[in-house]
Amino acid sequence: MSASWRLLGALHGCLDDASAPATPVVAGVIGDLAPDAGVHLDVWGAASAPFVGVQDPCSEGSKRSFVFDTATGAPVWAIAYPIAEADPNGLIRFTEAPLGLLVGFGGRIVLGFDYDGAEILRVDFGTELLHHELRAEAGGGFSALFHEDVDGTLLDGVLTWRDGAVVERWFWGDHAAWEPVSGQWSHANSFDRHPDGSLLLSFFALDAVVAVAPDGAPRWALSGGSSNPLLGPQLSVDTRVWPPGFFSQHSARWVDGGVVFLDNGHARGLFVAVDDAEGTATIERAYKAIAFDSAMCTTPYGTVEPVGTDGVLVGCRDGARILEYGLGDGALRWSGEAVCPNGAVPTQAYKWQPLYDAGWAGG
Repeated sequence: MSASWRLLGALHGCLDDASAPATPVVAGVIGDLAPDAGVHLDVWGAASAPFVGVQDPCSEGSKRSFVFDTATGAPVWAIAYPIAEADPNGLIRFTEAPLGLLVGFGGRIVLGFDYDGAEILRVDFGTELLHHELRAEAGGGFSALFHEDVDGTLLDGVLTWRDGAVVERWFWGDHAAWEPVSGQWSHANSFDRHPDGSLLLSFFALDAVVAVAPDGAPRWALSGGSSNPLLGPQLSVDTRVWPPGFFSQHSARWVDGGVVFLDNGHARGLFVAVDDAEGTATIERAYKAIAFDSAMCTTPYGTVEPVGTDGVLVGCRDGARILEYGLGDGALRWSGEAVCPNGAVPTQAYKWQPLYDAGWAGG
């Protein structure tokens, strides 16, 4: 799996064969960006993170991202990334310095920008294989979900790119069985890495969240409905919320004592306590994902992200509203709802992310 790449700007000097950079981006403190005036959040309460980032909530298919001050709702940073490939479709990840934002285009190109909006990283994998999730790595580089065709069945994996090469590659087909289908078997839509090296994946098509051990083998599976023995050892599930179960889930993340994720099928975030040794799971708490009663999130993607020391951000993609709850007590702490220029109705909010570095506001 080869990739052309380049590091630009301050990190110039490690170049390989790559296409020319895109048109220079426009980024920085929002006061300098007159065309973006008017985009802000209507906020309530006290947030655990000083900033929150999201893909443009006011324009479907937009190639822009914003960072907002959670206390005032004012936008403090914005970026536009003109590039010929299709819009990111949710393949974005805010990070912290030196990279400020990772963006994927066309399933093959990953761009990295710093706080000044300078493009400092460009990787072209040459073919469409990346999807749904990018994550910056502490040791440099990034990881991403990818898929690979095995006799007509698309299976998922996670690759890690660093210093000009793919340095790690986990692939479901190398470690476990699957059922041949035409197209996507699991349709992974998120991954998270535990400090011990275990992976957590959300398998949309199978209504399941799966943990993978550091050696690559399935560790356990949490199923929202019928269990699937191909996913590995099944956790026995109890519930303290109603209705029981989940489906069409997204954004699975590790937290102390278990996992959190968005149950799109019931428009709620869930905290599930996991006892690995006993092979049990308890759905302990649910967090409403939208401010009004709804049977389900009406569009895919959405957000569940741990925030601060004991909070969780929850939101459907539709409605462009994000809510913070106490992870343990379920109390609503903060909310932010996108307000668009000229009275336009917010159209989307793929993924909200809590941010902490003052560099987003020029600090």
